[in-house]
Amino acid sequence: MTTGAKQTLRVTRRDESTPSAIHPESTPSVNDVNRLRSLFEATFDGIVFHEGGKIIDVNPTFERMIGYARNELIGTLVTELASSSTRSLMEHNIRTRNHGPYEAVVIHRNGSMLDVEIIAKEHEYMGRLVRVAAFRDITERKKAAQVLEETHARLLTEQLTLRRKNIALKEILSQIEHEKSLIKRSIQANINRVIMPIIQTLHQKANSDHVQYITLLEDALKDISSPFIRDLETNHTKLTPRELEICNMIKNGMSSKDIAVNLGISSQTVDKQRTHIRKKLALTKQGVNLVSFLKSLPDS
Repeated sequence: MTTGAKQTLRVTRRDESTPSAIHPESTPSVNDVNRLRSLFEATFDGIVFHEGGKIIDVNPTFERMIGYARNELIGTLVTELASSSTRSLMEHNIRTRNHGPYEAVVIHRNGSMLDVEIIAKEHEYMGRLVRVAAFRDITERKKAAQVLEETHARLLTEQLTLRRKNIALKEILSQIEHEKSLIKRSIQANINRVIMPIIQTLHQKANSDHVQYITLLEDALKDISSPFIRDLETNHTKLTPRELEICNMIKNGMSSKDIAVNLGISSQTVDKQRTHIRKKLALTKQGVNLVSFLKSLPDS
């Protein structure tokens, strides 16, 4: 066979190779032939009967698959239908009687390439032991497999890209957290350097009635760079704003009496608030001291 826009088969006819040349004494019954012919023509695979590689019969499916008529194929070497890349494989399997399955590429009459899967077997046909080869067109299956392989490769690439982006994002977030930490330290340093000296001066000049307020102001400034209140509010949502305020005062060492004076309420009210806080923080059954618990919470 020669390749091109259209394929031309080099047909080598041999009278004894065709079914019509089978000797009468070896010819099966008419019923057997008709039954075999019905199966032969009904199968979805392309069927080729060949003897030593020379085609002696094909079914209609193979004619449609390859683009040649039966009378054009009979007497032709089946290996002439194979592409140059798989012809030697087909010749080897015919010579060694390898039943397969194996894959090959055949050339359609119009020059297009077809991927086929071939299964072969020796079989008695019209009184002769011939090789029967079933050709299954797997071109679409191969294309689908190629698409699947390309999609898989693309997904792997995208997965790798996403992994790299995640790593980069983690690095960025880590850098942001580092910068936030630097900002917090800077705020604390400025408070200590600028504001605290003023607070200390107020401590020295203030009368006893104002000392507690100044102390509370000092502690509040220290908490500006500390998420104590925010964390307490987030982790214990049942606490009221007044209870959160009292928690902050307790944490900073103020007694119930001091808290009462600063908030303008009675000591008994403060004690009731402390009892409610202990219950909401689930400290009652644990026997944990409220002051110790609040001071154990991180400042930053």
